[in-house]
Amino acid sequence: MKEKTPSYVKIDPPVEFRKAILEGLKSEIHMLQRFEKIQELRHQREQRIQDLVMLEKAISTVMDKVKAKLPAVS
Repeated sequence: MKEKTPSYVKIDPPVEFRKAILEGLKSEIHMLQRFEKIQELRHQREQRIQDLVMLEKAISTVMDKVKAKLPAVS
């Protein structure tokens, strides 16, 4: 088998090219950070909804007990 020799391409100017790549990566990092923050906010919202559901159940239970202890009204 014949081995492939790597071919190299000169990039003009390399500093500008690297700078463009780094700026692109920087914007991707900011995007990922915003995405993680959104995920955290969604998680907090779901947790608060669960807390509200549990609170509503507790209130409902207490209301049922209060209604049971009140005298019947005709």
